[in-house]
Order: sequence, then C-alpha cells, then structure tokens
Amino acid sequence: MDREHGESTEVFVDLRQSYLAASAPIVILRPVVDQQQDIQALKKARSLLLILLATCKETLLALDAAANALDTDMTDDLRRMIARSEGELQALNGKIEALN
Repeated sequence: MDREHGESTEVFVDLRQSYLAASAPIVILRPVVDQQQDIQALKKARSLLLILLATCKETLLALDAAANALDTDMTDDLRRMIARSEGELQALNGKIEALN
C-alpha cells in the first residue's frame, strides 16, 4: 500500500530487460486494478488468442492441403504456435475461473 497516495501497488520484475542487459532486474510498480478489470483483460486476451489459434489452424489446413515441400518450415512453426497457444489458452481459462 502506498501510504502517501492511498493506492495499492503491484510489484513485478521485468526479467527480459535485465536478461538482455545482463544487469540487476528492473522493478516496476504499477497500480493494482480491481478484480473485474482483471477478468475483462483476461477475457480480451483469451478472445485475441482464440482468433490467433483459429487463424493458425486454418492456415495449417491450407498448407497441408497444398502439400508444398517448401512450406515445411512454416507448417512446423504453425504446429508449434498452435501447441503453445493451446497451452496459453488453458492457462488463461484457469486464471479466469480462479477470479470468478
């Protein structure tokens, strides 16, 4: 709690920046949003992820149907992206359920 301003804050560490810079982690303070805003943000992220997932699956179907040997790298990338996105979707659903 920021006693001076009466706000709750959330602390998180940006490890990507510290990894790239090979320095100490960067600590960022930001206001904690209420639970309803968290749920809305997670649902928006889930919707965008569903669009990405559907697009990847349809693109993969088209590439598989074309059976073009030159597209093997792209189809492999799409398969990995689909698998990763499905895992992220499960994680988002778990977070949404936990907040409800």
